[in-house]
Amino acid sequence: MEERNLLIVSDLHLCEGLDPQSGKFSRLEDFLFDDAFARFLHYHEEVKNQPRFGGRPWLLILNGDLLDFLQVVSLPEEGRMLHAVKGIGRHKELRINERDYGLGTTAEESEWKLKRIARGHQSFFAALGWFVAHGNHIAVLKGNHDIEFHWPSVWERFVVEVERAYTRERLMLGQGPSVT
Repeated sequence: MEERNLLIVSDLHLCEGLDPQSGKFSRLEDFLFDDAFARFLHYHEEVKNQPRFGGRPWLLILNGDLLDFLQVVSLPEEGRMLHAVKGIGRHKELRINERDYGLGTTAEESEWKLKRIARGHQSFFAALGWFVAHGNHIAVLKGNHDIEFHWPSVWERFVVEVERAYTRERLMLGQGPSVT
């Protein structure tokens, strides 16, 4: 196994983040440091060639509670999206508990919540993609607030959202493939 430098971070509790339309943070958001986290990763990429780090890649261990699924209380839009997640078309068909506190923890509900988290933390997810693209590695350990990582489809959705955010950022910065 390749030798790696270790970075260990835990309990970030990302939830709905910044709403791209309104420019406001969710009232339940705990993590307001997406840009600082990106700088943290950039710093460690810059210093990895110093003698004490030996040029070895980093292994970033996200040691539980990276995400906070319980604090995602928004609901999918009525119609097609709600039907895809819950098999119903209207919010009034949800249980009152779901209308008040958000969706449950099925694989489909958790995937939707993860998409919502990624939408609100685009620069955080893009920073993870950038870090991996520079030869580093990430290990995500589930905690009690992101136990939804139990579902294989949620792991897969996490990877997709990191890739999407990184690609989106590269295209916006003009560093990605041309779109013509």
